[in-house]
Formats: sequence, structure tokens, C-alpha cells
Amino acid sequence: MGASNAQSFGFDTVLFVDGVVVDMVLDKFGVAAPEQVVWMDGSGFEDVKPSGNPPPPRVGAVLASDGDSSIYVYGGERSGIAYSDLFRYEETSNSWEYVDPLSLGVNDKRSPAPRSYAAGVSYNKQLFVFGGRSISKSGSQLGALSDVWRFDMDTHEWHGLDDMSTVVSSSLMEKFLSGVYGHSAVRVGTKMIIHGGYSAKLGRTMEETMIFDLETYDMFDMRDLVDPTAILARPQRRMHHTTVAHPTEPFVYLFGGYDEFSNEFVDLWQLDLTTYKWSQLTDERVSSMNTRGGLYQHASVSSDGFLMSYGGQGYGNLYGIFQGIPLYSAPPQVGA
Repeated sequence: MGASNAQSFGFDTVLFVDGVVVDMVLDKFGVAAPEQVVWMDGSGFEDVKPSGNPPPPRVGAVLASDGDSSIYVYGGERSGIAYSDLFRYEETSNSWEYVDPLSLGVNDKRSPAPRSYAAGVSYNKQLFVFGGRSISKSGSQLGALSDVWRFDMDTHEWHGLDDMSTVVSSSLMEKFLSGVYGHSAVRVGTKMIIHGGYSAKLGRTMEETMIFDLETYDMFDMRDLVDPTAILARPQRRMHHTTVAHPTEPFVYLFGGYDEFSNEFVDLWQLDLTTYKWSQLTDERVSSMNTRGGLYQHASVSSDGFLMSYGGQGYGNLYGIFQGIPLYSAPPQVGA
């Protein structure tokens, strides 16, 4: 058996070793009791070796599916250079291709400025991208963006949505709409739920949530949708966290991240979009997570009742393992 490098976060960890999935329950010091190791045959990573023109190596890219058989990769950065290119992976042909956006005017590509650590979602064969970090040509200056773009996956046209958007909540102007990066976004129905990130104007990370309607282009500060006198629990300020959606219910789950003081988080929160209230999940596996460090810049997806997380950084380490956190079977929560 090949070597493994499982790091502990105190919850169920799905560890891929030699193409086999090992489901391990780790204690808070990273020790797995032998009787708690379960081997699951027939599962694991596979190098699909796609053909075509793949995107160059990068970090901070937007990744989104068209809901069918294509996956789009947009933007990102490498070695102080930000990208604004777009690539598509086609599952049926197992191939990559560069997507050349069509011009919407004379000598005008009308595509977004290069950026990294933006957030995006797909809806009705369209990719929506918001914000991100810009880098000067010299690589010496960083900035934060606040624009919204829509890419039509059928016509290959980019459309800037700033002039078509309605800012319903004025509080957004000094938060998300002053420039943000390292935020998260997930689609629930016709809504793009955008949370946290680093605000250039405020000079800090944020704890707020913005809702962007993908049909009307209205923008709301979620706090304007609840009783202003109510004392509500919510996640601490953070960036480089992840959010995923429940497949059938109006719930969003938030995991990990860190703030501008390098405080790392490994907590799990649920947002109920019927009440716009956050609740911190208190499942025993969540409460036993390792508190020596957190997890950020990871990737997450919701699958079969779990938040499946891969990679990321935390406690001075780079991680290369899959980790599964149960979402839907947790006991009653606090902070509701």
C-alpha cells in the first residue's frame, strides 16, 4: 500500500490511497482506531488523461458546470499574473478546449478584466461571475473588483451586468460593491448566495451575505431581510471558505476559511433561506474537530448527504485528501 498523509479534523475523513477509498474516523489528534477503518472497494481517483488544450496551471479560478456534461474554468492567477481566459472540459469526449468569447462591438471583446479569487455560479446555460482580485501588470499592486458578468455558454458572449443591476440594499455599496475577493458563491434556485470575502474599502474580511437574483439582477444585503432588532448568530468574518447547497431544500452550508489576522476556521454553518438565519451545526463529529488549525482555500461539493472537501491549507500544511462531513443527519442546532 502506498504512503498516505491524512491530517486530522476530527470528523469522518475519506482518504484515497492507491485508488481505494479508506473511510477513517480520526480523533482530534489524528489517530485512527484500527476497528474504525472501513475499506470501500470500487471507488477512488482515476487519471482521466483528457485530450485537447487544458488551462495552464493556476490558483483562484472559478469552476462551474453547465448542468449537463461540460465544466468551465475561468480566470485565476499564477506567479503574479491574473487571467481572464475561459476553458471548457467536455466529459463525453474527455477533452479540454479554449473558449474564445465573441465580440459584441467594434474592437471590443467585452470580456471581464483579469482576476483571481472571484466567485461564480451557473444558471440556465449561463456563467455568472462576481468580484475578484485584480493584479497590476507589474504584479506590484493588488485590487478588488465589484463587477458582475454573465457568460452565455451557447453564444460565447460576455455581458456586463452592472448597468442592468438594481442595488436594493444601499449597505452593499461599502461592502461587496466596493470590491471583494476570496468570497464564496452558491446557487439556490434563481438566487446567487454570496458570502464573506475580503473588502478592500473596509480593509478586512466580512461576515455579511449578499443575495443576487439571477433573473431580475436585484442585489440584497441579507440582513435587510430579517428583523433588525433580532440578535442572530452568524459565522465570524472570513475569506477563502466554501459554501454548498442542499440538493432539495433551501439550505446553504458554509465550511472553513480564515480572516485577515490568519485566524483559521474549521466550523460548519447552515443558512436557512426561508428565514435567512444562520445556525452552527453541533453534530458530535463537528464539535470534535481539531482546533489547532483550520482549513481554507479548499474545494467543496455537496454529495449524498455529505459536504465533500478536497485539498486546501491549514495549520501551516497543504492538504491533499478528501474529507466528508455529514450535513443532513445532524442533531438540533444552536443559534436558530
